[in-house]
Amino acid sequence: MKKIILLFLIVSLTTLAFGQIKLEAKLDSSHILIGDQTRVHLILTKNPSWNAEFPTDFKLGDSIEVLDISLVDTIGISPNLILQQHLTITTFDSGRVKIPSIPLTYKHPTSEAVQTIKTRPLFLNVATIAVTDSSTLSPIKTILEEAKTLEDYMAYIITAGVLAVAGLLIWFLVRRRKPDEEEVLPPVVRPPHEIALEKLFTLKKAELWQKGEVKAYQSQLTETVREYIEKRYEIPALESTTFEIVQFLKDKDISTDLKTRLREMLDIADLVKFAKAKPSQNIHSKLMEDAVRFVRETLYIPPVEEEGTV
Repeated sequence: MKKIILLFLIVSLTTLAFGQIKLEAKLDSSHILIGDQTRVHLILTKNPSWNAEFPTDFKLGDSIEVLDISLVDTIGISPNLILQQHLTITTFDSGRVKIPSIPLTYKHPTSEAVQTIKTRPLFLNVATIAVTDSSTLSPIKTILEEAKTLEDYMAYIITAGVLAVAGLLIWFLVRRRKPDEEEVLPPVVRPPHEIALEKLFTLKKAELWQKGEVKAYQSQLTETVREYIEKRYEIPALESTTFEIVQFLKDKDISTDLKTRLREMLDIADLVKFAKAKPSQNIHSKLMEDAVRFVRETLYIPPVEEEGTV
């Protein structure tokens, strides 16, 4: 009799273990900066015979934007089937942002009735950068003035030298050309850094942020830097997000300090455009200096091919 009762308990517990379905949601991190990204991990545990799959379209409300949905991975098969999927999300709201419950429909193998299971709601703590005092804008530090050296003017010297050589070459060709041998000279292609520096100096003289046109100033500043990066490194920087640009430049020969300054510049511009932030005056000046420094330290001038060489 005892053996029969023990056998009955074992069968009951096994049936219970294989008959349950469970859906969980976990965050990589519950604390992010506004505009940054994090991931939601969905974990489905079910009996292999149950018909249940992850949804193909995720609606997480107006505050949460789903940037990417990964493929479904199998991370366990015995005694239950365990499936996992990741959602990459972001938000431009600040404070405590709610990620609503995510539903999943399923059917028991012995029933045609469709049932629903949901994850528990999650909460994301989104911090922003205070703009009333530049000392709270971490990790930006106080600007240290450095004495000007020859290296600071090297970009101007090189640019002037290139323009002078190009001008002399054009003058020489025009002088030696005969009237009956009209030749069409190819247009002079200006290097990306020359165009970028010219736009930055023009923007600086316009004094837009001093006149209260902060959004226009930040937009023109970052657009000029993005255009330079696109032409210099041949990547679609004008159409990419800040995160994508940083990933494109990850393996480029650029110092860590320059990459950090570039990320801060683009992040602050995003805050101004999308979160209506108002950085302090010395932040605008610093971003202009960082933009000019980035162009100068990453510029590339191709070697001039000598006539007759292949």
